[in-house]
Amino acid sequence: MMTQLHQRMLKEFQRHNYATGTIRLYLRPVAAFAQHFHRSLDQLGAEEIRRYQLFLILLWPAFMGWPSTLGLGIVTPPSATQL
Repeated sequence: MMTQLHQRMLKEFQRHNYATGTIRLYLRPVAAFAQHFHRSLDQLGAEEIRRYQLFLILLWPAFMGWPSTLGLGIVTPPSATQL
C-alpha cells in the first residue's frame, strides 16, 4: 500500500519528468527505510532517520559480509545506550 507521502514523491518525480528507472532508483531507499522499521513513512521522524543512518554505517557492512568502516577511523562506534 502506498502512503500519501510516497504518492506525493512519485507525483513530484513524474511532474519533473524523471525517467521511470530514476524514480524507482530514488524511491527504493525510501521504501527500505520504512521497511526497516516496519512502519509507514508518515510515522517516522528524525530519531528513526538517525538510527537508520547508524545502522547503515555500523551494521550494514557486517550484515552484507563487507569489511567494516570502523577500522578506517571514519566513524566512532556509539555506546549501546546511544543506539
